[in-house]
Amino acid sequence: MIGGLTWPEDGNPCFVCLLQRKSQKVEETLEEPTSVIEIVKELEFPGLIQMLDAIFKESKVDALYAPMDLKYASFVSDFNRWRREHLPSLHLKAARISSFEAGVLKIREMLSDKQLKFKDDSIVKSQLRIFSKVSLKNEKDFYAVSALTNVISVFRTPHREIESKSPLLSAWY
Repeated sequence: MIGGLTWPEDGNPCFVCLLQRKSQKVEETLEEPTSVIEIVKELEFPGLIQMLDAIFKESKVDALYAPMDLKYASFVSDFNRWRREHLPSLHLKAARISSFEAGVLKIREMLSDKQLKFKDDSIVKSQLRIFSKVSLKNEKDFYAVSALTNVISVFRTPHREIESKSPLLSAWY
C-alpha cells in the first residue's frame, strides 16, 4: 500500500490517501480480469506527527509520495527524524507528477476508464465533485485532491498488447 501526502500548510490539515491496486476476478467482470486502484483509507490530522503516528498503526504502508520542494524541508526533516525512531521501512518519495493540473487530468482519465474506486464517505471524492477549472489555481484548498495527485502517477494505466501480424512475404514479389 502506498500513499499520497499533502503537508499541513495555509491552515489546511495534513492529509494522506492510501491506495492499493486490486484485481477483479473473472467471475465478477465476465470478461478479462481488470485492475482497479482503490483508495483504501484517508487520514486527516492538523499536524504531521499526529499523521505519522496514525500511519504507524496501518501496518502495510510502504511509501508516501509528497512534494519535496525546498519550502517543505522542515517537514521532510521532521518526517525523517520520526521515521528513524518509529518505522524505518516507511519511505518518503518525491511526487512524480509534473503539476497539479496534470495530476487532475490523470485522475479524470482514470475515473472515465473506471480504474479508480472511492469509498462513499471519501473526502477526495467530495472535493472532486465541487472541482472546476478555476480550482486549478487553488491547489492548497483542495488538499485531498492534491494528495491523490502526488501518488496517482505511480500507477500506470495498463495497456493491452496490440496483435502484430507478420507481413506477407508474397507481397514483395
